[in-house]
Amino acid sequence: MNLQNLTVIFIIIIIPVILIVSVYISTGLKTIEYQSIYDAGLLTATHDAIYAFELNTTNDAYSDNAETKRNILKSSVKMFEKSLCNTCGIPSYYVDEIEEYIPAIVFGMYDGFYMYAPSKNVKTGKYEHSLKNYVYYSEKLDNNGTVIRYSLDNYVTVSYKNGTNYETKSGYLINTSKWPNVYDGLNVDDPAKKYYDEAKNFTSWFNGKFASTYTYLYISGENDPEDENSAFVQHKRTIMKNKIEGVLNSTITAYSERTWKQTYKMPKLLEDDWQKIYSNISMITFFQGKNIGLTKYNGYCVLNSTNHNEYVNPNLMYFINGTDDTIHYYHDIRCSEISSISTLTGYKIGDFQKKKLQMKKNDDGTPLTDPSGNILYDDGNGGETTSHYKYNYNALACYKCINGPLESDKSVYEYVRSASTNSDVKEAYFTSLARERYNTVKLLSTQ
Repeated sequence: MNLQNLTVIFIIIIIPVILIVSVYISTGLKTIEYQSIYDAGLLTATHDAIYAFELNTTNDAYSDNAETKRNILKSSVKMFEKSLCNTCGIPSYYVDEIEEYIPAIVFGMYDGFYMYAPSKNVKTGKYEHSLKNYVYYSEKLDNNGTVIRYSLDNYVTVSYKNGTNYETKSGYLINTSKWPNVYDGLNVDDPAKKYYDEAKNFTSWFNGKFASTYTYLYISGENDPEDENSAFVQHKRTIMKNKIEGVLNSTITAYSERTWKQTYKMPKLLEDDWQKIYSNISMITFFQGKNIGLTKYNGYCVLNSTNHNEYVNPNLMYFINGTDDTIHYYHDIRCSEISSISTLTGYKIGDFQKKKLQMKKNDDGTPLTDPSGNILYDDGNGGETTSHYKYNYNALACYKCINGPLESDKSVYEYVRSASTNSDVKEAYFTSLARERYNTVKLLSTQ
């Protein structure tokens, strides 16, 4: 074969192959680049949506009303969509169409979840996104209609048939062996004492109702409803997981069965993701089907909300000590920097975050001002202030709590129940947790 033939073969065969491989490699690199961009964008957009939720629930006096809560969640969805476009480099005019690639968004709440997802409009035949009805973390126990509704903590609601009447009881479950008169030998004051008294009575009723039939529901020292390793908590988490997975699977599968057959799949959430869902108010977002080169993007994100008024997280209680005229720092209960433990008092994390105050207005709707022309705001106590924000407790975060190490590497549950932990620290923790739970709105009146 002469040189001319080899040249022809090279031009006709080899060069096109090189060009094709080059294009493939280039497209592959672009795919990896877009994958990274969309992963970061999805994380940022979910964070922005969580922040919008926290901002609205913290500053809205009516956020425990179900309809208000639904409007707040819808606003969070819009924030998510706008942020997703911005962070992923998608043109802003595409915001209305971005929902095509969002098969579901889940808002994990205190005793159930909302889902924002598409469903088929029977009149138009098109799929439209909307916020679905609330789904409780509940299970039916028998054929008589007995239903238990679980929550993120040890609060449950029981609906049951009593004769011909259907009744409902709600309350906190506690290890009653710790509360004959005081909790674990510690002194607590009202309203903490009321919390423990009521929880003890409710737990006794609960045990009497279910102990003989459902062993995982019998509350005892070996089955503590606040211990994540207990049979009660493990069963509750199974109920939560099955509820969320069941609704998500059916929703995403139905959306995949549209006429043009874009495939959406329910990804397998990692155990770390489920731990976030079990432990706090959470948001699960899905972004699927967007072409990124050699494949289509298929991502999800799970984030917690920590600054909210939805419930009192026993792992997110922070403590201050000293008198009101000192500079306060708030601490994790395991922090070695805690001093003056005889005056230690704890609050939920949201109480240390600033809250926006409502502007006061004249009868004609114009801002009310003081003689100097400063706009006045309602201070929340019936008075007025020129400050735009307020803190329930104005304290600084402890540097050591943030950067560690803490006094103990045990979990909060283990640490405050350890025999080696100072009794004053224990007393402060159990008193504060009980007070916060007693004073917190447990459930929305209408979901």
